[in-house]
Amino acid sequence: MNRQDDRVIRSETPESWWEAVWTDAPITTQWDDGKYTGPGRGRTPSCSNSMPTMVFSMLAALDVEAGHRVLEIGTGTGWNAALLCHRLGDMNVVTVEVDAQIAATARARLMAADFHPKVIVGDGTRGYGQDAPYDRIIATCSVGSIPGQWTGQAQTGVGDRGPLGPLVRR
Repeated sequence: MNRQDDRVIRSETPESWWEAVWTDAPITTQWDDGKYTGPGRGRTPSCSNSMPTMVFSMLAALDVEAGHRVLEIGTGTGWNAALLCHRLGDMNVVTVEVDAQIAATARARLMAADFHPKVIVGDGTRGYGQDAPYDRIIATCSVGSIPGQWTGQAQTGVGDRGPLGPLVRR
């Protein structure tokens, strides 16, 4: 169920917007790095909200525990960061977003929901070394391979599967 053909604007068709939000499907939230805002769809999705079952599957695989510090790459709408803050507390969540406007919008949404993770504008492939090491690192955006900076910023010896879950062992 891919919602990329449906452009739904909350202020124009709130019923359709809520239907899209409550459907277990990914939703494109930005096209062409924000350059396209017209009807229908743009050329390339540049930000999306993953389908809820995928989000919950990824968070289950992340296997966080109370007190863990998490670095999220790809803030997007801020929903995943909010879920992490709810579970771990604001002070244990750092989220990195490459797009300044998306980061600002997510930060505002998070604050409105009374969540206050550290929201960083930057290249997520570099992670965020200032607050390293992290107990867990999760990418909610597309990457071709796991950047070395992530493994260098991950806590060693955390859990049976390593700090990056089943993907990397140090």
